[in-house]
Amino acid sequence: MDAIKFDKSLHVDNRLLDREHAILIEHINTLQQVMGGASSRTLVGQVLEGLVEYTKTHFYVEEELMQALKYPKYFDHKTAHDKFKRTMKQLVDNHQSGKTDITEELMEFLTDWLINHIQRLDTQLAAFLKGKTLD
Repeated sequence: MDAIKFDKSLHVDNRLLDREHAILIEHINTLQQVMGGASSRTLVGQVLEGLVEYTKTHFYVEEELMQALKYPKYFDHKTAHDKFKRTMKQLVDNHQSGKTDITEELMEFLTDWLINHIQRLDTQLAAFLKGKTLD
């Protein structure tokens, strides 16, 4: 699987969200690199946990913005975040217990989920945020 490129198709035209999305993509690309090399299971687990922690941070920022500015699609967006967090928690738990390895199929899931989430939900959020400021 090729590395994800943070090109114009993934920009939502919001500086904060774009910067955070670029970092998420770096985490996924790093996971792809360590997964495909001769890296230890411990290193793969550390990179996976880093991805999960940054994802939580990013979701928190988005959710705080949505609540503060009364985003009308907050519930749907947060529901997508919560579902992804549950999936990632299960993945980390399974990886730590030795039940699951990081596979190409899993990497495709992560990549597809992030790209679809950015292009669908985050693009809508960024459009809503245009011109708005926090008091």
